[in-house]
Amino acid sequence: MRGRFAFTLIELLVVLAILAVLTGLLLVGVQKAREAANRVSCSNNLKQLGLAASIYNSSHSVLPPGYLGPLNNETPRPPPIGRVVDNTVQNVGLFAYLLPYLECEAISKQLKVKFDLNSGGDPWWAGPNGGSNLAVAQTSIKTLLCPGDDPYAGTKGAVYAAHFFNFGQRWNFYAPSWDYSTVPVAANLGRTSYLGVGGAFGRGTNATFNEFEGLFTNRSQNSLDRIPDGTSNTLLFGEVLGGQSNGVKEYSASWLGVGAMPTVGGMRPAKPAWFQYSSNHPGIVQFCFADGSVRALKPGSTAPGLLLRGPYTQDWYVLQQLAGFRDGGIRDASSLMQ
Repeated sequence: MRGRFAFTLIELLVVLAILAVLTGLLLVGVQKAREAANRVSCSNNLKQLGLAASIYNSSHSVLPPGYLGPLNNETPRPPPIGRVVDNTVQNVGLFAYLLPYLECEAISKQLKVKFDLNSGGDPWWAGPNGGSNLAVAQTSIKTLLCPGDDPYAGTKGAVYAAHFFNFGQRWNFYAPSWDYSTVPVAANLGRTSYLGVGGAFGRGTNATFNEFEGLFTNRSQNSLDRIPDGTSNTLLFGEVLGGQSNGVKEYSASWLGVGAMPTVGGMRPAKPAWFQYSSNHPGIVQFCFADGSVRALKPGSTAPGLLLRGPYTQDWYVLQQLAGFRDGGIRDASSLMQ
């Protein structure tokens, strides 16, 4: 009689263990390859934004404004805390200006907003054209979406306007949002994974923050050929993940209403507060510089203390120096460069 060959229990367990290890290694490799592809695609998006801004600058001799906020830059002042949007102005962000240069001219032609920098107008979601603009605002624009981020995954709502400035010894920032439960259209608003860099805290009179004014602020009119710090030393666009709580995304920015963000909050990948530049790329946040180059920055210790009041670290000042376009800073930026 011939015996039958079979695996023993121990042999079977060993085979299963080997298969599990190989599968794990394969998954790690797939994840690394996917992240590498996401990072390259994200970098290309930022390059496209930089190119669009450059072409706009060549055509108009000026960059688009960061956003059309209050005509008086330092209003509303707190109290109240400043969370109420100004309903006398357009509240339109810079991407609305760049649409024709992002191969989105058809979308641009459907928008019915007042682009005048020197006068107010109906907010983009209100007035006789509000309904039409709301429909356009729901368009998803691929160039504005990092493949490593899902800005539509927010659990609460969409930010539809933003304004930030500094004055005296204080600063003010508001980013009103629509809650999905009260404004269903908020769930469908087109989002962005990128925002223009507004410097430490936009324009204003605070000695510390105003020194680091960025290229994209409220009704700004800056130009690429007039950057005292040089285009290779000045941030133009950066990655954002939106507002999170305990690592769960709550809010994301709409591309039509939010054009820029301050850098006062520093960088914090993966689990940021609303006003922190961030990404899902491990250990880095990608930025497009004013010369069109895309570089990865390490967060370092750029995130300040409670309520953004400091203490401010050397890394924080380096980031603000890169974000400002006329601060004349000479700090060594190598600590943040990958």
